[in-house]
Amino acid sequence: MSPVRSLAEDRFALGVFAAALFVRLLYLSQISGSPLFADPPVDGGTYADLARRLAAGDWLLSGSGPFWQPPLYSYFLGLLRWVAPESFFGLARVIQAGLGAITCVLIYGIGGAAFSPYVARLASACAVLYGPFLFFDGEMLPATLAAVLNAGGLLTLLWGRQLRSWRAVFGAGVLFGLAAVAVATALPFVGLAAAWMFWRHRQGDESPRQALRPAAAFIGGCLLVLAPVALRNATVGDDLVLISYNWGVNYYLGNNPDPGSTLEARPGWEWDDIVTLPIRAGAAQASERARWFAGRSLEFLATDPLAFLQLQAAKALQFVGAEEVGRNQDLYFWRHQSSILRVLLWKTDWFAFPFGLVAPLAVLGWGITVRRQGLGLPALYVVVYAAGVVAFFVTARYRIPALPVILLFAASGVEWLRQLRRGPSRARFQAWGVLA
Repeated sequence: MSPVRSLAEDRFALGVFAAALFVRLLYLSQISGSPLFADPPVDGGTYADLARRLAAGDWLLSGSGPFWQPPLYSYFLGLLRWVAPESFFGLARVIQAGLGAITCVLIYGIGGAAFSPYVARLASACAVLYGPFLFFDGEMLPATLAAVLNAGGLLTLLWGRQLRSWRAVFGAGVLFGLAAVAVATALPFVGLAAAWMFWRHRQGDESPRQALRPAAAFIGGCLLVLAPVALRNATVGDDLVLISYNWGVNYYLGNNPDPGSTLEARPGWEWDDIVTLPIRAGAAQASERARWFAGRSLEFLATDPLAFLQLQAAKALQFVGAEEVGRNQDLYFWRHQSSILRVLLWKTDWFAFPFGLVAPLAVLGWGITVRRQGLGLPALYVVVYAAGVVAFFVTARYRIPALPVILLFAASGVEWLRQLRRGPSRARFQAWGVLA
């Protein structure tokens, strides 16, 4: 789907949105009777508590120091709680269902801009019925918000480059900045995509100054969003923190000699024992505590580099693994609450659906696409986002913002297999050479 759309494309996009919204609202109706619907556990409860405080008028969260978590989702919920305090939990999920449906349409748009009409239609149709999308659209967690912002940013960036509109590129930077303020894993892509754009424009014989303009516009849009967050942390929180300071403990949780025990620490005294480690070591400010945790992980790298590298490899395999790994709750438990989820999200002893099917097709599609077209923005996005998740630790909710593009590469893999099956024997032999 290009910036100039046909009537048929608009009709398909509208159909995708309507179907996705219907399925998500039906799923919400099935889980609304759960006691956890209005009393979300752990992180969901933290976000709900912050929303209550924000809606009460403390919009700067005075006295709480710099932001502990990326704050956009809390402010999103706070606005909804301020608008409709009595129906807050239901309204938040309905809005997220709409955002999830928009993500499906954005997948169609990215597919039309960077892949093929077949890939765009197949990936967006699969997204309508993708079980993990439905699950997180119904959770009080930032995964859905991050997914729609990342997908919107990538589509706007593709359109901006097609139209040579630096205003659109600037807007893409704004969207990725918002995505980073929802889930900070989006941030590395901004820097690398800017470098990629500069490199591509230099290949086109543009001067360094000309090549720098789109990259600067993209980064400038992102900084426009990040600056108020950093300013709030400096003035209200009295500390130099760009977005939030939980990055330090999160990095430590996934990068230490025994990550199994740290990742399994339960809320309460186990968790408190971990987060207070730098305080007991004398780190006073929030930024110091974040750096203290990062320092412990770097000590692990320095003292046992082989074990550290083996851990990174294990996390990389986990990212492409079929099972949906929960952080605070088991995704598969919710299958008992919803007949839709029972069909769209399940696992056996040897296979997990749907990612067990999607992942190998996506790896195939990514390899073929890069071999044929080089490292484009969608391929770069998947690699950078996956690397950002693997650098910390892998869970299903952190994988969600990458899934719109992963589904497109999976559909690209299906398209290649479809062409391979239909081609004559000699063409099939040549097609297998693409993978060689």
